[in-house]
Amino acid sequence: MIESPKSTSARMKVALFASVRRMLVFSLPICIGLIVVSPANAVIVFGGSEGQNQSAPNGSFQDSGWQYEGTWQVGAGTAIAPHFFLTAKHLGGNLGDSFVQNGASYTVTAIYNDPAGSDLALVQVAQAFTSYAQLYRNGDELSSGGKVIAVFGAGTMRGDAIVGPLGNEGYAWAGGPTGHLSWGASQVSGIESFSGGPNGDFLSGTFTAAASILGQPSSTLSVGDSGGGVFIKDTDGIWKLAGVNYGVDGPYSLDSSFTNTFIGAMFDTRGFYYGSADSYVYNNPALPNPVGQSFYATRVSSKTAFIDAITTVPEPGGSGLLFAGIALIVARRRLSVI
Repeated sequence: MIESPKSTSARMKVALFASVRRMLVFSLPICIGLIVVSPANAVIVFGGSEGQNQSAPNGSFQDSGWQYEGTWQVGAGTAIAPHFFLTAKHLGGNLGDSFVQNGASYTVTAIYNDPAGSDLALVQVAQAFTSYAQLYRNGDELSSGGKVIAVFGAGTMRGDAIVGPLGNEGYAWAGGPTGHLSWGASQVSGIESFSGGPNGDFLSGTFTAAASILGQPSSTLSVGDSGGGVFIKDTDGIWKLAGVNYGVDGPYSLDSSFTNTFIGAMFDTRGFYYGSADSYVYNNPALPNPVGQSFYATRVSSKTAFIDAITTVPEPGGSGLLFAGIALIVARRRLSVI
């Protein structure tokens, strides 16, 4: 990996903004010669013909959060108390807007942004949720080599292969947010903070072609997955909300001038630059192992005081979880907000 000599804070995260207008700002400069789009929906998974999971998880991921998910703005959110859901602040929203979960609409009566400056927003609704998520409070997300996570969202479709110096190295994002719930599996690969973006800690995961996570392929996020939930199975056997989707590494280019850029789901970034002409990272094609794209979710375990102070969250003893969408900051890495 080579960092631009112009900046030691080189990489950028692309926040998965659930604003179509903002999404187009980052999507239009796609290198057309590099990507041919043919769609398949949402939280993007590696391999297969569909590229997504759009029905409730089963097997090892049974009851991992799907039943508590809902859509908010052009992203998602997670019910965490009888009258509250947790989502990404960058999705915005107004009093009177609707959160839709399992076909029912919930009217927003108040929005509480984290005063410490994280990307979390706690939203109050008039009607009561019949079930809701517990919070993951342990702070041990990196133990045992990184906890397995279930990731939920309502993002864009998966397009055709992105072809780089080493062949197929990723997938295009095809179109805008779908508004349809989907899910994928991953593993916590790090806990990070960024000097140029929202305050607080972020859980990171890595998109890879090689991983099998409890029998599931690796997954990553796209535009519209912002606010979606990231869940960890606790020692009591209950999947609990551990993160709220924020962003992914990007944008990418085949040259350091960034004349043509794109954002995609990259399971190998060798041979690509990402960031900007003034601040970039280059992963040399000669590196021995693939370098997958990272995605990021605001860490819940470090924000429980903010949440509890407003909700006085009771643990529902078996009630479930929920999910959301993504955004863009310039920080230690380049990140795209989804």
